[in-house]
Amino acid sequence: MRKIYDVKCPTGHVNEVWLDNDEGETLCPQCTEVATKQIGAVACSLDVVSGDFPGATDKWLKGRDKKIAREERNKANHGSPF
Repeated sequence: MRKIYDVKCPTGHVNEVWLDNDEGETLCPQCTEVATKQIGAVACSLDVVSGDFPGATDKWLKGRDKKIAREERNKANHGSPF
């Protein structure tokens, strides 16, 4: 099965290319050097609702309170925000 992977060549070019799962190398589309498959970063976020990360929960609550206050000010000054 072919997937998109990041590959990097010795000259530093990083590109996204379609590769089969068992392929580890391909030619760099920019300079034709041998480019190897790179491990991509994993996207993650902290669960602010669970309470397991109190710092993240506090930050989320402060941002939420500020957003609500802004919406209430806009509503008072300009009528309904919708």
